Amino acid sequence: YSVPMYALIQLRAKPTHRARIIAANNILNALFMIASSVIAGAMLSAGLSIPQIFLAVGIANAVVAAYIFLIVPEYLLRFVAFVLTRLVYRFRIVHDERLPTTGPAVLVCNHVSF
Repeated sequence: YSVPMYALIQLRAKPTHRARIIAANNILNALFMIASSVIAGAMLSAGLSIPQIFLAVGIANAVVAAYIFLIVPEYLLRFVAFVLTRLVYRFRIVHDERLPTTGPAVLVCNHVSF
């Protein structure tokens, strides 16, 4: 989670604002960690078990993901493409040392019946 987030921040932020944006991201991460521990403590004191807390977190994660997919459909397409490439197609890279480090390259795969 953290590495892609920081890479995205560094990619999209203006160089003059980058340090402030990273600092704000760190503050928000800390606040959300504190809030989540308080919420988990409240759920435990309310009598919920650990599996029930994980279920609640999973449901909340699904709701947030659905909201993000509605707002930015590109992420849904990326997710579907990721799942399909991992489940349906098994990529096996042969002779990756032959790929050029700079410049364009054409990658060709065998027929889908492999």
